[in-house]
Parts: sequence; C-alpha cells; structure tokens
Amino acid sequence: MSPTIKNSVDVDRISNLPDDLLCHILSFLPTKLSLTTTVLSKRWTPLCKLVTSLHFEEESVHDVKVFHGFCRFVDAVMLSTQLIKTIYIMCKFRTMPLPLSIFSFRTLVVLKLKRIKVVADISVDLPSVKTLYLIHIYFKNKDNLNKLLNGCPILENLQTHIYYIEQDLGHVRLKTLSNLITADIVAFDVPFRTIFNVQILKLQMKSRLSEVDSYCKDFPVFRNLINLSLYFCYFRHWDDVAEVFQYCPKLQILDIFKLAIDQHFPINWKYPNSVPECISSHLRSCTINYEGWNDELQFTKYILQNAQLLEVMKVYTGQFAYPNPLYPGPNRRPLEELTLCPILSPKCKLLIDS
Repeated sequence: MSPTIKNSVDVDRISNLPDDLLCHILSFLPTKLSLTTTVLSKRWTPLCKLVTSLHFEEESVHDVKVFHGFCRFVDAVMLSTQLIKTIYIMCKFRTMPLPLSIFSFRTLVVLKLKRIKVVADISVDLPSVKTLYLIHIYFKNKDNLNKLLNGCPILENLQTHIYYIEQDLGHVRLKTLSNLITADIVAFDVPFRTIFNVQILKLQMKSRLSEVDSYCKDFPVFRNLINLSLYFCYFRHWDDVAEVFQYCPKLQILDIFKLAIDQHFPINWKYPNSVPECISSHLRSCTINYEGWNDELQFTKYILQNAQLLEVMKVYTGQFAYPNPLYPGPNRRPLEELTLCPILSPKCKLLIDS
C-alpha cells in the first residue's frame, strides 16, 4: 500500500468535525448510546456534556434492581449535562421516580414524558419550554399539574393524558395559556377557559359535553380555533357535536372519531334550527367514521347541504368502534344516499373509504 493511500485511511474525519456539529449528531441518538462514544478517545469525552438533547427510553427493564439502576442513570446524566434543550423520558413502569431537577432547566425548550410518576410536590421554572407532552403521567395531585403548566409561560404545544394519586381539586389556580397554539388533551385534564387561544385542538371526550362543561366552568369561545378533532370514547349523541359548533366560529377542519357507541342511549338526531357560522362560512374539510347508524348519514347530509366552502367530505366505513359480536359491521348500502344528496359547495369532493 502506498503512503498516500495509508495516510488517507488513517485520517479520522469524524473526530475532526467541530464540537457543535458532533453534538448535533449525538443528539439524534438515545442518550445511553451517545454516552458510549466517550470511550473512543479524549476528543469525545467532554462532548456528551454539551449535547442539548437527552433521550431516555427503557423498554427492557424487567426487574426492580435493573429498574432502579436505570433511574439512577437518568438522574446522573441530567445533573452532568449543562445546556439541555430537549428531554424525552419514557419508561415501561409508571413508578419511575422522576428527578425533580427536570422542572428547573431554564434552557429547556421541549419536554416529553411518558409513563412517569411524580409523587412529590414540585417547584417549576421552565421559562423556555414551548412543547410539553405528558402522556400517562401520574401526578400526586392537581396542584402539581397546575404548577407545571404555570411554570411554562411561553408554552405553544401541549399534549396530556393525566392521572392523579390524590383526588383533590387543588388550590393552585391554572393561568391562561395565552401562547398555546396546539393542544391534544383529554377533556378533564385542562379547563377549556385556559386554552381558548388554541388554533389546533384534539379533544378526547370521555363523557357528554354538558358534563365536561360542569367541570370546566365558563365555557369559552375558541375564536382562533381552525382545526378540531373530536375523539369520543363512548359516543352518545350528535347533539354533543352540534353544541361544539357554537364555540368555534372560525372552524375550518373537523374530524370526528367514535371509539365506541353507547347503545344504551337512543340516537335520534334532528337538524338544528339554525346553521352555525363555522359551518356556513368557514368549514373546508370534514371527516367522520361511519358505523351504520342513520344519524351518521343525517349529520353528513347536514354538512354537505350547509357548508358553502366545503372542499372535502370524508366518510370512513371501516369498523372503527370496538367490535360488537351482535353487529358485524356497517352496511355500506345506505351510503349511496350521499351520492344523491344536494351539495351546496361546488368545490366539494365526497370521499367514501373502507
């Protein structure tokens, strides 16, 4: 081998890259893997302390001893890292003792937690956080959640699925999340009055809107809301949907998904006496899942006949709700009525998918 070729093979081009670029590359790796680069050479040793993104995901924890080892690992790395902007922690067990220092990173921009338990009272100072995901999180009480949200004054993106160890309504009042743009929440997690500025809302409904409203007093008008997705765990009545229209005057995109239909409640929906502003003047896209009920057809016709700017009406016929052994699936034949239904908008496309 010639000297020229030998020298070109020996060159470590990666290690010669600048620190900021190497740290950017490491930020895409799981933290446990990125830490292994410290054994490569002295050049790599300090880089992990400069990484701005931490990603802890432990699906292989099977016993208590290994689990606590994982928790200590997370805590140690967080204390040694200096300029964190993104933290993602997901554990197989909900009992992971989350380090309370996580709520005091002033440089943190993105915080995503999944399957975590926060058992202690917390103090929060997260002035830079814009994205917060709290998925299957157990808080000691509602005060802890309110403290966390209040401690994120410029929050823009929120996703929640919360449980409480203590059933206490709490004493810490939740402030309005005035910068919030996107929210993906279970209805009882966050009062509606605190998120009225959102533009995009995904809402999982576990009960009727009237019951939610009794919890979230002073139900607001969502004047900036243009994209709404409603997920009904147990769908009871189309009046729930029609009532939502009154609070969303500028709604443009509507998606409705029924996870299960409560057949103990008779469904007998009639057209409202008036057409809400969002339907008549703004709605451009509507999607529903069809489970074979006549009221679903009536609702679809109502949209087609009254939305003058509608561009797309999608109807999914796959059995989205939980299978019912007495009900083999929706009959597609009634959907033929939709092809004969008068459509107000000349631009509207009716799409029926299985």
